[in-house]
Amino acid sequence: DDDDDDDGSDDEDAVEARTQHCTMMVPVADALNHVTGRNNARVFYERSCLQMICTEPIQAGQEVFNTYGELSNWTLLRKYGYAEDPRDLGLARHPFATFPLTLDDLKRVQTQQKILPEHVKLTGPVFDVALSNWEFGVHSHVFLLEWPEPDAEQLLPEELTQWLNFCFLPEEEHEEFKSRVREFVPGEYHDRIFSDAREEGDPEAAAIFTAVMEECMDPGWCSEDMLPRTAWRLLDAFFASRISENRVSIEKLEQLRETTTEPVQLSRCNSFCIVLSGHLDILEHVRQHILVRCAETQS
Repeated sequence: DDDDDDDGSDDEDAVEARTQHCTMMVPVADALNHVTGRNNARVFYERSCLQMICTEPIQAGQEVFNTYGELSNWTLLRKYGYAEDPRDLGLARHPFATFPLTLDDLKRVQTQQKILPEHVKLTGPVFDVALSNWEFGVHSHVFLLEWPEPDAEQLLPEELTQWLNFCFLPEEEHEEFKSRVREFVPGEYHDRIFSDAREEGDPEAAAIFTAVMEECMDPGWCSEDMLPRTAWRLLDAFFASRISENRVSIEKLEQLRETTTEPVQLSRCNSFCIVLSGHLDILEHVRQHILVRCAETQS
């Protein structure tokens, strides 16, 4: 069985490599529902065909469930138009619950509240270059906050913490870092990377810049312990704002749910409420951690 799984995985990788930009329908498989934790069949990729094969015994009359993957509710809603109520799964919270935090969210809070020192900018040539080019590497504009393990000491994603520590370097260290990056970048790529007139979507230059950033970044920047109080204040402002927005949105959706009788609209209201409630749980939990960190850095 293990050999079969390995072969299927290799074939799946081969098919994916050949069909990265293909959109297709898979008869039978596309008709099957997904419920997290209940899948009893899945698609196996062969060289000449796709097969839907059961992964455990299925009794006559029992529903066959495909799997769409280990997806959060906001991803299920975005890609498939529905969300799963954790209570229907017999759980307190969805097992793959995440909250997507974007750098644009932090920029918006900074624009509104002006929390950061003058030299710390979330925009500008170096930062814009770093952010736009990291998209082509291991970094992303979106950081996923997960429900933490009970004994977790760090609740923020390491990539987010690293980026914030980079942004909050003292001004002199900022300049030293930028100079060091420029020294590592081959001369022919300087204009393609650092120029204000640089072309967007330059994968080759971006890949080089990403490698350079990885080389120059301090691994210690992944630790929350290095974040200054102003960084925690920025995070707290964002979390407080988003918690308030989520509560208002949930309240409006619940009011709409009470007045609508149209099935499709009711289903959408339910799904959005589920997603926002899951996000609210994560936001409130992580914000308590942020408030503790704010107090620690103040003392």
